[in-house]
Amino acid sequence: MNYPRIKFINTNPNITSENFQRIVSIWRKQEDYIMPKIVKESGLTFSEKEIVIEIVDNIKGGTSNPFRISSKIPNDKVINLITHELIHRILTFNTEWKTHNDFIRGKYIDESNLVRIHIVVNTILKDVLPPEKVQKDIAWATGHYKRAWNLVNDTM
Repeated sequence: MNYPRIKFINTNPNITSENFQRIVSIWRKQEDYIMPKIVKESGLTFSEKEIVIEIVDNIKGGTSNPFRISSKIPNDKVINLITHELIHRILTFNTEWKTHNDFIRGKYIDESNLVRIHIVVNTILKDVLPPEKVQKDIAWATGHYKRAWNLVNDTM
């Protein structure tokens, strides 16, 4: 199966080449393992041939559209963050997701949209990442991320 090519860009002169390469290198070591797992565990396919990830210094974590991640992300969070945003990406750009989304809305009617989407993201993430990375993700979680992890773990 073909997966989109992940292209990293750095348009910010404040981000050093070393820091940029640090993030790219960490991802490249896991990319061939993670991309097929996202497809398998989500049951969806990527609709894009290329996904551009911009490394920026003005955000704390990441966003999936536009796909940006912080240059300040510690090494042990790089894989979790990029994987998390890729899961958002496969859900957002996939029409097959609508059926699942309707189900989640009905099942978790009292939860915010942010919690509901992260229930799905975390459910997939839990099956994509190794257990030690999942445990770190849970430990780092706050607010709606933590609520979503609590609901995922209560239903598993």
